[in-house]
Order: sequence, then structure tokens, then C-alpha cells
Amino acid sequence: MKLILIRHGETIENQTNICQGQNHGQLSQMGIKQAIYLNEELSKLKIDICFSSDLKRAMDTSKIISISNGFQIIPDSRLRERNLGQLQGKEFPENWDSLAPLSGAETVVSMISRIENFLNEIKIKYSNNTILIVSHGITITILISVCTGMNLSLIQSNQLPGNCSISILKNDRTKNFRLLKYNITNHLNNMPME
Repeated sequence: MKLILIRHGETIENQTNICQGQNHGQLSQMGIKQAIYLNEELSKLKIDICFSSDLKRAMDTSKIISISNGFQIIPDSRLRERNLGQLQGKEFPENWDSLAPLSGAETVVSMISRIENFLNEIKIKYSNNTILIVSHGITITILISVCTGMNLSLIQSNQLPGNCSISILKNDRTKNFRLLKYNITNHLNNMPME
């Protein structure tokens, strides 16, 4: 099984440093362009199926990247971003730690549980497939940690995945996954910035 992990395109909220969490968010013009360039990159790969967070910013990205690739998109709430409680809709504080405990927010333990639940299900149903997963920065970080056993803080020290970045995991007939690529954004290099 191969997992291709994609973070949604840039949103208006990303541009203005607003915490989205489980608010839907709206792709910016830049985010739409990023998804179009990502679509071209993904057309080089054989993808069997796509699972997407059901939040609007991820679903909108999924729809754009499936235009010429023709894979089925299955929305799944287990791929949502961390619910950040009272911080959602507000500006991120300085020195923000996305995994830190936060009053009224979803715990990292709860996120790990829902991501493990998702992974256990797809391992049974799609064991020999290439699966595209469109999700969010914190969720992708935790998913990589759960799959590989890598320490969360180690992954996060390399920064959260960028908008429309590609990370790839593959398992080798054991239960373990290897991280082949992380936070790849080369496909966005020639994108016009205006």
C-alpha cells in the first residue's frame, strides 16, 4: 500500500494568520492555483482512490486535483484538522505549538485514535492500492507518526507540511510504513505568484 498525503491549498485564513481548525475555510486564489499545479503533478501517478477531509478547503482541493485524474473522492470526517476550540476563527498566538494542550480543544490522543481508526479500515479494504489522502497540516503530521512510529515532535520540528505539498508513505508487506517523501513542493516552483 502506498499513501500519498496532500495538504489542502492555501486559504484566505492561511493568508491572514487565522486559525481554522475544524472551521471550513475558503481557498484563496493562490490556493486554487496551487491545486491546479498539483493536479498536473498527480497526473503522473497511478492513484486508485482518494479520501478527503470533509472540510470545505480539503474537499475543494480534492475536486480540483481529481479533474484530469478521474479518481473517486470519499469524504471522511476522521481526516479533519484538530478542533482547536476557542482559538478557531482567531489569530494564531505567537510561538504557537500546534500539539500543545489547549482548553476546549481536541486532544492529540483523540486525534491519534480517529486516525488509527481510519488507517485500520483502509488497510483491510485497500491493502494493495495507492491511496491519495487530502487533509490538513496537524492531521498529516499525526498520520505519519502513527504509520511510521516516528516521534511527533521530530516530524513537527521539520515544520508542518506546506499547502498542496506531497508526502509519501509505503508499507513493505509488514505492518510498518516508511516515509519516502515529506513536504515536497517542487511542483509549485514554476507557478506564477500573482
